[in-house]
Amino acid sequence: MMHRISLTIDKELYEQARAFGFIEKKSVSQILRESLEVYFKTSNSKDKAALILDAKTRRCFTHLEFRYVYRSK
Repeated sequence: MMHRISLTIDKELYEQARAFGFIEKKSVSQILRESLEVYFKTSNSKDKAALILDAKTRRCFTHLEFRYVYRSK
């Protein structure tokens, strides 16, 4: 699933992304997705982010389980 976001970048950076997109036959969105993926994989904070996401996922599933149990009674 993809989420639509609003992003503000400098005009020069946008023009570079458009030029690269034209040459590589990719959309600006695709270039940004790939760049973020590389950034997240190489960041020093990836372990901390994984812990946050794991905790958030556990809370989400607990909430869903509670709703399921509550509705089945």
